[in-house]
Amino acid sequence: MYAPILKRIKYLDNVLVERALPVKGFTSVKEGDVVEPFTKLGMAKVSFSKIMLPDKMKMTREFSNKMFLTTKKEIGRVGFKKVLAPFDGYLTKESGVFIFQEEARDYWLLSGVWGQVASVVKDKSVLVKTQVIDVKMVACTKHNVSGELLVFPNPSDTLEMHYLEKFSKDVRGKIIYMGDFATKRLVKRAVELGVVGILAGGADKETFDLAKQNSLFLGIFTGYGSVYISGEIFDVLKGVFNRYVFLYGNEMILRIPNVNPNMVSTIATVEADKKKMEKSNKNVKETSNFGEVLKGQKVFIVQYPYLGWEGVIDSVNERSILVKFENKNDLIEVYLPDFLLLE
Repeated sequence: MYAPILKRIKYLDNVLVERALPVKGFTSVKEGDVVEPFTKLGMAKVSFSKIMLPDKMKMTREFSNKMFLTTKKEIGRVGFKKVLAPFDGYLTKESGVFIFQEEARDYWLLSGVWGQVASVVKDKSVLVKTQVIDVKMVACTKHNVSGELLVFPNPSDTLEMHYLEKFSKDVRGKIIYMGDFATKRLVKRAVELGVVGILAGGADKETFDLAKQNSLFLGIFTGYGSVYISGEIFDVLKGVFNRYVFLYGNEMILRIPNVNPNMVSTIATVEADKKKMEKSNKNVKETSNFGEVLKGQKVFIVQYPYLGWEGVIDSVNERSILVKFENKNDLIEVYLPDFLLLE
């Protein structure tokens, strides 16, 4: 019997990672330069926020186009309520509507990886050749983000909110692993705090809809619902040597370019062993996507009520397997195609 192989964690060499400025600026590196995660690749002047002010607002001072106001300065009033500047910026009027735009600030583009510059699009982007670990997600929203990864432990929902609030002053623009389950309440608070990405073992459809509505990246590693995350994946997340990571929605991968040297050597050894086995087993009818089902192999279950569970094959029947789970005495019978072989 043969079954699909799930390759959740891959070590890849000579991968190209693009780092792009949000608007045209200048680039400060050239092809062949060796870079580290905090190497500055370029800079641009960027205004990150722009808001429309209330229609009924009345100015409390004489208006002039592109008027500069500092944070918390009074712009005007709606009735007796003051309208204050949320940040340093400029007040303009477009089609009769007051617009307040944040003052452009220096945005330094960091490498985020160890590697070598492969090519440069002058004043726009840089392509860096590096090594990565790719971790496969089972579902995610379909856009790309990057940022520093914060890894919470796997506690109760109450403690997860505690961790989020504890780091609330420093989570804007960051990616957070929230534990086994991303609740709607946690995701809503993350949006308010300016988090750009959420990772978890599982989530429900309502939470995914909330993430999409707010352009928040949400990715899950195990499946829909309240399901625990693999210990193997959690070990990779908490062992990231440098915590700047990339999330690619269309490919459904978490890319970790700054790899812990010990992690690299372990994975590289495993990959080398696999290649040797493939060469020595030329007579086995097997593709890169399917493998022979054998006793002792690890499997990933995709049927309820064991969705997302991992176990070890105890015995193989004609169309099913008996699986032993950790902390569970009984053997569970699982039929094809409701399990995947883990590599």
